[in-house]
Amino acid sequence: MSAKFQSKGEKDLFDQLQSADREIRKKTKILLPNIKKNINLSYENIIFIAIGFVMSCIILFSFGVEKGKRDAALTTAGNEKKIAFTEIEGAAIVEDHSTGYVVQLAAFNKRSSAEEEQGRLQKQGYRAEIRQSGSYYQLYVEGFQSMEKAQKAKNDLKEMYKDCYIKTL
Repeated sequence: MSAKFQSKGEKDLFDQLQSADREIRKKTKILLPNIKKNINLSYENIIFIAIGFVMSCIILFSFGVEKGKRDAALTTAGNEKKIAFTEIEGAAIVEDHSTGYVVQLAAFNKRSSAEEEQGRLQKQGYRAEIRQSGSYYQLYVEGFQSMEKAQKAKNDLKEMYKDCYIKTL
């Protein structure tokens, strides 16, 4: 079969493409002989392969989720609540917690302001603590083992501290 070319340059380009295509066929014949004869994929086989692949992905993902749950259960079971206090001019500043929830109420530039609010909250029966974070003194109400209890305390304190929020430890 011959093709009509308008110029010699077009013919040369076509010849180069054909020769490159022949070389690719030779290389694939050496590496993958008779590949079309060995692989017979119908639509049904392709669908079964795809279903098998998706199912194996789901199974492997679920194994990973279960392993993550076991690892999380082991690490939370080993944690105990530890609190270290540092005395700075009579104010207890909480440095470390490992479990539970706290409600952060406010942050103050001066420790004296944070101590005043801490005293007010302690008179109301809350377990108020101060943490130093950089140059700020953060006021917390702590001692909540469940999110519901922390949420109740947050709702009670929302009138005085409008921007309060719950943090996990």
